This record gives sequence, structure tokens and C-alpha cells, in this order.
Amino acid sequence: MDRKHTTCSNNKNGLKMYKRFCALCGKSTEKLYNNICINCYRSKIDNIRIPSKISLNECKICGSLYLDNYYFPRKKEVNWEKFLKKIILKVIKNKSVLDTNIFKLSSIEINVISDKDDERIFQADITISRYIDDKVLYNTNKKIEVTIKYHICRKCKINFYKSKRVIIQIRAKNRPIKGEEKKNILKVVKNTIKSTYENEKEMFFIDIEGGERGSIDIKLNSKSLANKIVRNLRKKYPFSMSTTSKMLKSTPRKEEKYQTTIRLLLPTIKAGDIIERKKKYYFVKRIDKEKIVIISLENYRKKTLNKMYLSSKEYNIVDKVEYGYGIIISKSKNLIQLLDVKNYHTYSISLPFIPKEKIVKYILIGGRPFILPREL
Repeated sequence: MDRKHTTCSNNKNGLKMYKRFCALCGKSTEKLYNNICINCYRSKIDNIRIPSKISLNECKICGSLYLDNYYFPRKKEVNWEKFLKKIILKVIKNKSVLDTNIFKLSSIEINVISDKDDERIFQADITISRYIDDKVLYNTNKKIEVTIKYHICRKCKINFYKSKRVIIQIRAKNRPIKGEEKKNILKVVKNTIKSTYENEKEMFFIDIEGGERGSIDIKLNSKSLANKIVRNLRKKYPFSMSTTSKMLKSTPRKEEKYQTTIRLLLPTIKAGDIIERKKKYYFVKRIDKEKIVIISLENYRKKTLNKMYLSSKEYNIVDKVEYGYGIIISKSKNLIQLLDVKNYHTYSISLPFIPKEKIVKYILIGGRPFILPREL
């Protein structure tokens, strides 16, 4: 019994009588619930706020989970049902005036909505029961979206920067890295990290950052893993490579530590570009470590050049290229008539091969039409 909200008086028989007063409205009552009357108690229960969304951070190195200022260390696999139940109750308690003893999360059902590289989203279907005198007053059903975003926690960042030994810088000469090219480069990097971890079971500190013009910086503490990433990238892409090293501050044991920077540079040309060489136009079909394959847009003959050609000045990249789709309305031996599906312009195009498709993709260079080799 809380004496702050109780007064005592004697009745006619000399017996003590207690009057109880609500801490909120001040009315006298026979019984208090958390120091308030039944009417105020009901209104407070009704005002308990249940969030529709909860955001968490999970360290992608140590697996610890963070909710605002709360830290949940992770030493083993998480039972997400139990963990999310604990998190949801903590959030409700923080947002509520009353103690959580007046309500319980009586049921929870977890469903994974999406699971991506940078985040995981759950949907929690919960039932919350309101209590009065240990009896259920009523139940509330609610859907809560729980988003877990992956990052590197402060503790691991400190350990990482203490042990950082290699930085891989991925750039492209005089152009940005974007679209499918960037996506595929990151895929090679992540697959290499995943396969290395599965085979060696070693903990790596890795931080991948994006910069200006689509540049990529990979910071890690393992030279062997860095060499594998570089090797796999250079198998697939024509990177030129340069390496520099610098000595870091010596350790308390006076050991010398070095940080290595590996710079990988893609050429100006990439697959899919249109280039001009000796006043003729070529489609860049493929670039690999040793060679570049181009196809003439005049006669559609394939030509293979040495990778040294990538650094020569014999070509210009054609920037002003218009793309469109056209319907082939007539065919002859080496000539087709093409009708643009948008502006209804017609073009005559001489070809060594006649496309099988009725609708083809074409390009205009200075008003001159060409069918891309992939359409033949």
C-alpha cells in the first residue's frame, strides 16, 4: 500500500479507516492500481504506444546487436523469436508511462520479409495482453516491421584500424565505375571473401567503401585475402596494378608495421562502348586480361587487339550515341528498311547478315544508323 496516496481516520467504533486517492485525478477510491484509480488505469493502458517499426544495427564482424544505447553481445546463433520479443518489450516499455508488469507479449510470430547484403527485415505478428489484478483485461494484435542493418561497431572499428594492413583502391581512367560493371566487381570481391572464410574459417576485418565517380576502397587486415581479391579481379577485368607501402607508427614492442596500398585501374574503354578508329566505328565486344575484341560497324568483322592497345591514342570513345528500337519493314540481299517505333523515321542499313528478329535495337552516330552486333 502506498502511503503517499492514502489517508487514515477513525470511525465511530474507533477503528482506523483508510481513504485512498488517485495520484492522477485526485478522486478517492477503494482500490488503487499502480497508485491510480481504475478509470485512470484503463486510460493509461489504452495509451500504451506500440511502434510499427523498430530499427536495429548488427555488427557484421562480431555479430553484436544495438538498439539505440542498448548493446546485446552475440556469442552464438540468435533465437530471433526470443530476441525480438525481448527487444519489442524494451521498446514498448521505453515509450510507455506504466510499468510493463501490466502487459505481456503473449504471442509472437516472426517472418523474414527480405534478406539482403546490407540489411534484413522481419515482420513480427504480436499479441499483447493488458492485465488488471493478474487477469487479462483485453488483447491487442499488431504487426511490427523490424529492420536489422549491418555495419561495423565502434569496438571492431578500433580493432580494425589498429590491424589495417592493406587498402585496395579500384578506379577507372577518366570515367566513373557504375551500373553492371560496378555490381559485378563487388560480386567478385564478396564471393572471394565468402569462399576464403568458408575454407579457412579465419576472422577478417573488412570495410568496403564507395567514393566519388563510383570508386571502391576495400580496407582489410589480411594480405593473403587481399592478394586473392586482386588475383580474381584481374582474371576477369583488364586492371593495371600499382603497389605502394608505407611504415606505420611502431608498436609498443617497437615492431615495424607496414600498410600496403594496391591501386587497380580500369582502362578508359569498357565492354559495350562505341569507339572511332581511323574514321571507322567499332563496337567493343569484350575486354579481358590479355586482349580486347572489337567488331566493325561497317562490315561486322571481329578483330582482336593486344591489351597494349588500351593505352594507345589511336581511338576515340564516341560519346554522342543515340539508341532506339526499330521494326524491320523490308529485307533484301544485304539491305534492310528500318522503321523507328517512336518517331516513325525510316532508315536504310546495309548489312552482311539479316537479323532474325522483327524488332531490333539500333544506334545513330552523327545521324547514321547502325545495328549493334549483338542483334545479328
